[in-house]
Amino acid sequence: MVKKGLLKALPIVFLGGICIAAIGQTSVPTSGTYPAEPYNGLQVVYRLSGAVIKSQQENQDWTRTLSWEGTLTTGHLRLSGEARRFGGWTPPTVSANLLVVVEVDGQRKEVKEELLRDSTKSFDVSVPIPANAQKGSVRLELVGIYNVGTRDVKLIGSFKAGVETGQPIPPEKKKEKETIAKPEVAAEEGGDEICLSGVQIRAGIAGRDAKLVGDPLTLNKKSVISKVTNEGDGFWIEGGGNIYKFKSTDNPVGTVLPAGTYKAFPNLKPNQQTASVTVCFRSWGEIKPPAETTGNEICLSGVQIRAGIAGRDAKLVGDPLTLSKKSVISKVTNEGDGFWIEGGGNIYKFMSTDNPVGTVLPAGTYKAFPNLKPNQQTASVTVCFRLTEGIKQPAEISGKELCVSGLQARPGLLEKDLAGDQVTLARNSVISKVTNEGDGFWIEGGGKIYKFKSTDNPVGTVIPAGTYKAFPNLKPNQSMAAVTVCFKVPGEP
Repeated sequence: MVKKGLLKALPIVFLGGICIAAIGQTSVPTSGTYPAEPYNGLQVVYRLSGAVIKSQQENQDWTRTLSWEGTLTTGHLRLSGEARRFGGWTPPTVSANLLVVVEVDGQRKEVKEELLRDSTKSFDVSVPIPANAQKGSVRLELVGIYNVGTRDVKLIGSFKAGVETGQPIPPEKKKEKETIAKPEVAAEEGGDEICLSGVQIRAGIAGRDAKLVGDPLTLNKKSVISKVTNEGDGFWIEGGGNIYKFKSTDNPVGTVLPAGTYKAFPNLKPNQQTASVTVCFRSWGEIKPPAETTGNEICLSGVQIRAGIAGRDAKLVGDPLTLSKKSVISKVTNEGDGFWIEGGGNIYKFMSTDNPVGTVLPAGTYKAFPNLKPNQQTASVTVCFRLTEGIKQPAEISGKELCVSGLQARPGLLEKDLAGDQVTLARNSVISKVTNEGDGFWIEGGGKIYKFKSTDNPVGTVIPAGTYKAFPNLKPNQSMAAVTVCFKVPGEP
């Protein structure tokens, strides 16, 4: 995702009356204000979409020029925003002309405007990006006319075919009626994130007169704030009849917003003329997958996010999981320093050195959260369960075979150290197959115990008619193991 933000003032080197400022960034913003301070009263608030900027360069002589190179994406190549012409000092501005041109594979659109002194003009020019588009370009020229000549501010972009071109072209968004001159700082997708941007511009008296510019973003499902870039003194998000306010000292990452349509705007710092904020979201399922069934497992996830002072301020985010029957922990993936499960009036705590697999929880509704490691900002945990019946595998007939399963766990892991169903052999039977996770196993029933070491081959052993259970021996350091023993009647295929 391309990081967004207004362009900062750059270091300038003077070479024989010409000054050059270079920008070496690994991630170039697609929206901002240029120049950062008005040049002879000329300034542009811009927004580029439909392209990814790979490199950026600024040249400063009698013209201020910001040049981009990059690749096309999909949808529309679009340059929008607001051109400004403020009153200057030496010389005073008397007028300015604006030209905006967007072109993709020969299809061209342009807009021309004239600005009066101390005025602004919004612009929005876009061209569809067809499948397999080869090249595109944008060009903006804001030419100030003075009593001693002209001065220019330019934006120039050149874009090649990108890896995403060739996808279907989404319909162009219907342009809404403008209530203010707006640079249309739009939300856009990038990877797993979708981002929303907004700008506040001081228009007159501080604290009273300001312009808010920004397009809305619609979240189709519950989402969590994953990243914020803010140039102002805190910011707010508005939508769905609510306003979410964040001070500059707050950490908004981890805040969950319900599905809806939102806008975001920064608060201006004292004496700050303009600022932008970009808020990125990831869908709730991408941050912490809700409980879901995978094969015979159902999983529960939770996240802890450090929000302030370590050990005191944190945010816990996670959906509950309801276990309809007694279940056993079958798998854990944890990024933190241990974790806990809470529910049914109990808290089950596990240190990072513990092995929680095999722990049985009664039916109920639970949440799980990780402990943060020192200096860790965020961590997630996923705990998967299987029904205890699924772990033990009740005796069942498979073809001509009759099978029984049993489980042994270290003391304290399960309600019982041994768990398993029994099988009744109506006639003398022979062991036909064994699947064992432990170090040997035993069969008990009819007042007898049949023991088998891991080096033995139990297949072919005759067991008289009766009712039996089977259990494995645990290997050293093994927490839990299962065994399944199958029988056939002798002489039957």
